[in-house]
Amino acid sequence: MKKVNTLIHKYPKLLDSLDFGVECGDGWFDLINTLCEDIIRVDPEAVATQVKEKFGTLRFYISSDEDEVFDLIDKAEDASETICEECGAPGKIIGVYWFKTLCKKCDNER
Repeated sequence: MKKVNTLIHKYPKLLDSLDFGVECGDGWFDLINTLCEDIIRVDPEAVATQVKEKFGTLRFYISSDEDEVFDLIDKAEDASETICEECGAPGKIIGVYWFKTLCKKCDNER
């Protein structure tokens, strides 16, 4: 099991409705963990509908009425552009047709 999917057990109310789990690499574990903590602090009733990578960055879709929650999500999605999705080291978006945010080491291993 991917480490990021353990977050479903840590935040069951927020993440338990995800049909496909957390669809990204373990390098974003800390980013998503912090985001979940912040979301629950602002809106304990929020429910995520999808958490994934798209075009090399984090996408976190949620049902919430709180503007602050959406601001938190925007900041996390922006931060994901600089964090390797695989290992969590500093990275950048790479690719031509398929985009991923990776560090040099993970890019070379790909």
